[in-house]
Order: sequence, then structure tokens, then C-alpha cells
Amino acid sequence: MQEINNRSLKDRFMKFLDDFAPPGIGTDRELSGFIGGLMGAWVLSLRFFKNYAEARALLYYDPGTKRVLIEGAVMTDFSILLGDSLISFKVFAVFFLSVVVWHYLCYRQGSKSIYLMKRLPNRWEIHKRAWTLPLLAVVVTLAAAFVVMLFYYWIYMVATPKQCIAPGQWQNIWR
Repeated sequence: MQEINNRSLKDRFMKFLDDFAPPGIGTDRELSGFIGGLMGAWVLSLRFFKNYAEARALLYYDPGTKRVLIEGAVMTDFSILLGDSLISFKVFAVFFLSVVVWHYLCYRQGSKSIYLMKRLPNRWEIHKRAWTLPLLAVVVTLAAAFVVMLFYYWIYMVATPKQCIAPGQWQNIWR
């Protein structure tokens, strides 16, 4: 029973995507490309951990037996460690805006459905179908980047010794 409900949920979701796509576009292909690109952007953002590990190592010295926290050591600001770790999300979002052009071109190829779209009572139908999925992808991508940033910030605040964190880390992100 659960499998039937899951399948129908997936079918309803794909039907929803099809309602906002140009005719003949494989929304399953666009969806898998979107998920793959989002995963790739996330993998590229993992360089934050390299930056964090290097900065955290500078807080300690090793007298031979164990690491000792350097007195008065201050951790590098979160915004500096984050750097351009999230740039891949931004590039992916811009890429999906370019998909709009491809959607418009799809109407001019094959059956030339551009003429049919221009005769529809709703003159905005072509624009709705060209813009909705790419804009939805951009919003989801930017939301995912924000969630990843929040997760990295949480790691920074939890894993860094409290006495080494300079005040105002959250405000520094937005400057």
C-alpha cells in the first residue's frame, strides 16, 4: 500500500512538472540533471571543511604529547573560511536561468508549437511554461545554498573552542 502511495505521489509530482514545461520536454531528464547539479554544487562546497581544519589547527601547538590550545588564539572569521565555497550554487542558479532560452527554442523546433501557443486564449501560457521550472530550480538552489551555509555555521560554532570565537560572526556573514 505504501509503495502505491509513493508511486502515485511521484506520478503527481511529475504531472505537476509536466504542466509547467514546454511540450515534448523530458521533465524527468531536467529533474535528474537538476538533482545531479545540486549534488555537484554541494560536493564542491565541501572545501569549507579544508579551510576550517587548517584554521582550527592554527589554534593549537603540539609540545610532543598532546595538542595544547594557544592562549589568546582567535579563530579565523566564519565568513573568511566560507569564502567561495558556495559559489558553485550561484553558478548553477545562473545556469538554470539560461535554460529559459532553451525552453523558448523548444517551441520553434520540430512541430513548431510556437504557433499553437500564440493562438491560445491565455497569451502568457508560453512564458509560464518557459520560466516556471527554471525559476523554481533557482529558488531551490539558493535555498539549498542557504541551508548548507547554516549547517557550516553550526559546525563552526560547535566545533571551535568558545574562547577562540570572535564576537559578531553572524553579522560578518552579511557584510
